[in-house]
Amino acid sequence: MSAEDSLAPYVFLSSGFAEAGVRLGRKTYLVDGAPERQRPLMVAVANTVVGVMYAAAALLGFVADSVGVEVVLILLGIMALIGTVLAVTLPEAERLIPDSSGG
Repeated sequence: MSAEDSLAPYVFLSSGFAEAGVRLGRKTYLVDGAPERQRPLMVAVANTVVGVMYAAAALLGFVADSVGVEVVLILLGIMALIGTVLAVTLPEAERLIPDSSGG
């Protein structure tokens, strides 16, 4: 058994945890922050964006085959850094809903 074979279950498991975290975070953020009337539209857009990202991630296998695994790992690292910066700069969910108290 090679080193890659022994790591495969852990990579698969961690990607499942990551996907579950993204789904839970997206749903929680939208439910807590989206105005009630815009919530269906925001959920639809979020689901579409995530679907496009999944399709793009599926293409990484072809990229790895063409240019090498090292390039894909660098791309994934850059994407993780961008995602981290974007996540940190998101406003709190409560700030997304306009204040309806009139004051």
